[in-house]
Amino acid sequence: MVNHTQSVVVSVEYRLAPEHRLPAAYEDSVEALHWIRASSDPWLRHADYSRCYVMGDSAGGNIAYNAGLRAAAEVDRIKPLKIQGLVLIQPFFGGTKRTPSESRLAEDKVIPLPITDLMWNLSLPVGVDRDYVYSNPVVDGGAKDFGSD
Repeated sequence: MVNHTQSVVVSVEYRLAPEHRLPAAYEDSVEALHWIRASSDPWLRHADYSRCYVMGDSAGGNIAYNAGLRAAAEVDRIKPLKIQGLVLIQPFFGGTKRTPSESRLAEDKVIPLPITDLMWNLSLPVGVDRDYVYSNPVVDGGAKDFGSD
């Protein structure tokens, strides 16, 4: 992908749950944007800071979405980086009400519903359910306060 798009790609090594529950991964991702902004590493001289995208797949899609919201809330602090968009590949979201695809895949051999429920239970802040803003971005009409935890 890097060769095809003539891109510089930075991969974030974020803290993992359950030792570090959300929003730790979101914070680490935004911190990576600040690192890029302030870095003097020679390989970054090839980067076009005016055309940045935040991308993630599955749980990474969730992280990219939430990190994107946080980056939007501090757009002046990450300059000269200019986030042009988010690339969310099958982002891992869900609420307490089962979607048709969740119901259809309830007994999936790879990741059945009890496993996805466990993943949310181990990663969300203690005491919240899947209708929390981190897992369900449309709960209560969607994100209103980008920096809220």
